[in-house]
Amino acid sequence: MSLIKGAPSLRFIVSKSGTTVADFLLEGFTEFEDDYEPVFLTHELDNKELIRRLDGFRYRARIYFEAVPGENLLNLAKIVTKGDYDKILFYPNSVDKPLYYLEVTIDDDTIKLATFFLLAQKDFELKLLSRKLEDWVPLTLATFTMWGNISLQFTNLTAAFSTLT
Repeated sequence: MSLIKGAPSLRFIVSKSGTTVADFLLEGFTEFEDDYEPVFLTHELDNKELIRRLDGFRYRARIYFEAVPGENLLNLAKIVTKGDYDKILFYPNSVDKPLYYLEVTIDDDTIKLATFFLLAQKDFELKLLSRKLEDWVPLTLATFTMWGNISLQFTNLTAAFSTLT
């Protein structure tokens, strides 16, 4: 969980021609990593001086499952079947930041598939990449966050977490 972005709650809205094909929360993942990679336009002048301009940030996410239940695998199949959609909206923190989303596509080496065992896919990995460069990185605080049954405003976080439980 991140104090800045909140807990990861991965929501996907898959659409084709403006019509929603699927809207689902992806649960049961083992690991979730995301980052914003800065993209620079760089020129080296004759005097060896570098001129750099920040063009934006490329969002990357990696979702790893040790095993995927059948219903999640069916939802993920909608993302990896190109004919089923023309746009994927990804809400990485749909509970704590419900209005923040990115338009994503699957990355080049997106899916690592292993062997099927009954209805569960083992060692499944999905990598996402933002379609457009982002102008900013969401470093503003969420309005609130929850740890179990404790709900706090970020303005109240002046003590160590261990003293709040």
